[in-house]
Amino acid sequence: MLSPTSLSFCAVLTTEAEIRHAIIGNTISGTEDGKPYTEYYQPDGYIHGREPEGSYVGEWRIADRSFCVRYFDKGEGADREEEGSGSIGAWECMGVDIQGSLFAWVKDGDHYKARLVPGNPNKM
Repeated sequence: MLSPTSLSFCAVLTTEAEIRHAIIGNTISGTEDGKPYTEYYQPDGYIHGREPEGSYVGEWRIADRSFCVRYFDKGEGADREEEGSGSIGAWECMGVDIQGSLFAWVKDGDHYKARLVPGNPNKM
């Protein structure tokens, strides 16, 4: 579960083009369930991420003015580094709020602060 922040944001992105421009081809780092994560959102719809337990792969899509993600489960013997390995989790959709260099996921009215970095500096 992401941890909400009390920061005030002003510009919830509301169009597919705005969301795509802000996120796709870029890297986002934050904290979920008290653990750091970093994810690179590839233009082809895949996510490559890292967390303390290792690397993982997922998919993204934009639907109804929300950014949606789902991840491949580790599974028995599945190689999490390989696209399409393991079973797929359910889609989770969030709003995107960005104001200057401040970035947050928005879910159920709560803002979850993260850091947006242009490109793929971690070579994921």
